[in-house]
Amino acid sequence: MDSLNKIGVRIINKANGAGYVKLLERLAFSFVIIECTDISESIAILKTLPRNTNIIAHLDKRTKFRYLNREKDMVASYALLYDFVDAFLISGYDELSDDIDQLINLRMYNDEYRPILMEIPDNMTLDELDNVIAYAKLSSIDGLSASNTRLLRYALDKSDGVLTIIADGVSNYTQARQALDDGASLLALRTGRHPYLSIFNGRHIIRKLRKSDVENA
Repeated sequence: MDSLNKIGVRIINKANGAGYVKLLERLAFSFVIIECTDISESIAILKTLPRNTNIIAHLDKRTKFRYLNREKDMVASYALLYDFVDAFLISGYDELSDDIDQLINLRMYNDEYRPILMEIPDNMTLDELDNVIAYAKLSSIDGLSASNTRLLRYALDKSDGVLTIIADGVSNYTQARQALDDGASLLALRTGRHPYLSIFNGRHIIRKLRKSDVENA
């Protein structure tokens, strides 16, 4: 696959990163991961976006979500966002499996299939990761996301190509090239405090990856 089609951006420190989707689409990123806390605002923005870019909604179990000035839990927020995004990235590992079972059950009642990915915390042990990978394979979890290089490589090795694996937090060409060579399915740049600088840095990484793809074809 063309490396360009594997690279997206994770908008952090922005409660509703959907406002960046139009820019990212013009720059030809293939996906964007957005933080969703105020669900009402997220949906209002997403409704106005005619788009081709895939949107992954990040939902953290530990977050106090808001919808129409009322507090919602992660499962309710997932249901509200379902028609407006393309996939979900779920984090917050306290008794998370019960919540994900609910998400999988809710997905069965929708006409459109939305992939569900689980985020691997940087401090997770390999034994814990083994359990997560086993759970993901046995359930209908579609993939995992990791920013810790050691955990990322371990997940790539243990997933046997069954799961989509996102290399999160990529910030330069060397990291991007290594993650792709290791077998990562997708690369996610993190924006940090200056989203526009990170986004345009991502375009530089993409150009170098594309050149590398052509030279090695």
